[in-house]
Amino acid sequence: MSKFRFSVLSENLAARQPFRAEHGFCLLMESDSRIIMFDTGGSDLFSHNAKALNIELYGVDDIIISHGHYDHTSGLSAVLREARHACVHIHEMAFERKMSASTGTMRYIGLPDNTRQALAELDKDERLDVMAGHIQQLDFTFKLFSTGGREELPPDWKFYLDVGDHNAIPDRFEDEISLLIEGDEQCCLISGCSHCGIDAIYSKAKEYTEKPIAYVIGGSHLDKASDEEIARVADFFAQENTELYLGHCTGIYGFARLYGRLGDQMKAIYAGTQLQFDL
Repeated sequence: MSKFRFSVLSENLAARQPFRAEHGFCLLMESDSRIIMFDTGGSDLFSHNAKALNIELYGVDDIIISHGHYDHTSGLSAVLREARHACVHIHEMAFERKMSASTGTMRYIGLPDNTRQALAELDKDERLDVMAGHIQQLDFTFKLFSTGGREELPPDWKFYLDVGDHNAIPDRFEDEISLLIEGDEQCCLISGCSHCGIDAIYSKAKEYTEKPIAYVIGGSHLDKASDEEIARVADFFAQENTELYLGHCTGIYGFARLYGRLGDQMKAIYAGTQLQFDL
């Protein structure tokens, strides 16, 4: 079995001193064949937490952007100063102007200007991989995939795309990509925010492998989910032999409600958390 190590470099909560927290997500995966950074957090905070873990980021091979929100992309220009040879993978729809109405007024929450500039420079250096389809294989172990977007939207949906002339349409997150890591005997699924539904993403991942998905790491966007959605997700994973390592937009409230139904199948992650799985 192959060994994979995961280090949470940016998260809403920190495990302990000297780690620091922010509203963001950044996960580093290290294996014998590849080092992958999944998202870059809401600032350059990932660098502080990496140093606290004695992690050197120079050798990062790939940076995956799960979707075009600031709390997953704002650290990109900073990490590129350390990971000077990394290739960045992003969906073409992530460049859209993403908006949120969560505060009652429409505000921009998409790619920051410095991230857009960094992506443009990467494109010139031929280190930018813009994903257009639903699946892309980095090698035999690592697969990027999209569900194609969320089909049904709840009545209180807050996410939109600015299409100009003061018009906005619902954002179905066609740009949201996840990472499936396929080991010798089992798999691990990495998701950023799971706007398309953590159960839908898991189901799509199962289409791309015949091996069991033993672990899920990332956000689930269930903090303010309805009781019906919590029940649906809990009932879904109660049927799966999968450990859920959830944080970021899962929120304390969302985590607690899921834990009440799934018990020790749920594990919390924090800035500074390190995991090692034999896959």
